[in-house]
Amino acid sequence: EASLDKDVKRRDFTCNALAYNPLESELHDYVGGLDDIHHQCLRVVGDAEQRFSEDSLRVWRCCRFLAQLQFTCEPKTWEALCECSPRLEMPAAERVTQELQKLMSATKPSLGLQALQESGLGERVLEGYSAIKKEIFKACDGLPKTSRWAHLLTAIDEDKRFQYLRFSKKEKNWIQTLISVEGDSEKACFS
Repeated sequence: EASLDKDVKRRDFTCNALAYNPLESELHDYVGGLDDIHHQCLRVVGDAEQRFSEDSLRVWRCCRFLAQLQFTCEPKTWEALCECSPRLEMPAAERVTQELQKLMSATKPSLGLQALQESGLGERVLEGYSAIKKEIFKACDGLPKTSRWAHLLTAIDEDKRFQYLRFSKKEKNWIQTLISVEGDSEKACFS
């Protein structure tokens, strides 16, 4: 029990810090995760700045969870995320790209995309991200998942689109082709 309590307190967000014992049908919630899920609130376990400093991928995960879960960010967590974002060491480009891929596949990617902009994180991977209009983010929600990246990246200078993000060659070709045919998936398939 004591080691479980310690393990849970090292987790990133309270909604990820629940432990279930299937043998006794017991749910252990040491950090208020159930309450946060009920209130649709994303909150860091413990001190937010410390958690983000321990693993800088957590700020990216936070933006992804906002899009996937459609939760709001608890104020202290958001404040720490914005405070840490400019100075945190960047995780491996592959890891950031994976988080952003999951964000772009969410039901409401606009929530995560706006969080990336407001926190300054987006600018760290896509130069010019801070100038993207919110309508572009919102439009992504209604697009097929296969078209979202192309729509977003049309707002970024061509030579800056793939500087940091690590797409497979196939993904990169698809995005570039889709941009060149102005988002027409049928034309992109035939080109």
